[in-house]
Amino acid sequence: MELASLAVDSSFRNRGVGRELVQAAMDRARQQKARLLFALTTGNAHLFVQSGMRPLQPSQLPQLKQQAYDFQDSRIYGKELRVSEQ
Repeated sequence: MELASLAVDSSFRNRGVGRELVQAAMDRARQQKARLLFALTTGNAHLFVQSGMRPLQPSQLPQLKQQAYDFQDSRIYGKELRVSEQ
């Protein structure tokens, strides 16, 4: 599952809002039984790293995303997810 277009208004930065949004995306991805949450960024990756994501190679993306990946200046971050047992 891709986390796309994440933005936090500058008046709310450094308050944990971005981290909460990433965590909510991870929770949602687990609910959807996704095995990987990934994000592409051309900006600062600190939020993704702080949230437990790690750099990925394009070859680690799902096949359809690999085919659509434009290989420009985007860096890829992702986290393998374990589906919570309920």
